[in-house]
Amino acid sequence: MFVFHRLLLSISVKHIRLPKGGKYLNVTFSNGEEAALSSEWLRVNSPSADAHQTGPHSNDIQPIFGKSTVLINGIEQTGRYAVRLVFSDKHDTGIYSWDLLYDLHKNKIAKMKEYLLSLRKFNLSRRPRKMRTSLRTEHTP
Repeated sequence: MFVFHRLLLSISVKHIRLPKGGKYLNVTFSNGEEAALSSEWLRVNSPSADAHQTGPHSNDIQPIFGKSTVLINGIEQTGRYAVRLVFSDKHDTGIYSWDLLYDLHKNKIAKMKEYLLSLRKFNLSRRPRKMRTSLRTEHTP
């Protein structure tokens, strides 16, 4: 489970850009640090409540999975403190504050290890599930 801790130092974003293709969000923070946050990383760390699913145990929250191919289709500024991202899987309710973006940048390694362990715990994958199609053929004499 990911827990966002508010940073003691409040950060702001100097520049934010969504390059063509939507695989990354490029962010320049007020302290001069730059980050290229992948669409998958942002999607699986969506702060919206509807993005989190309860697992088989009431205290377990199942991680968001199967988002390795998701893209960012749009970005919309929300006040002076955040952006709302629109993803190719139609998810568009997450509001990403500057502090959250900075946290996802600074703590990526630790959070990624935690995410991968969580996927393993629930026997899930970063890759999207393949749709199973059953081809039923009728044989006529």
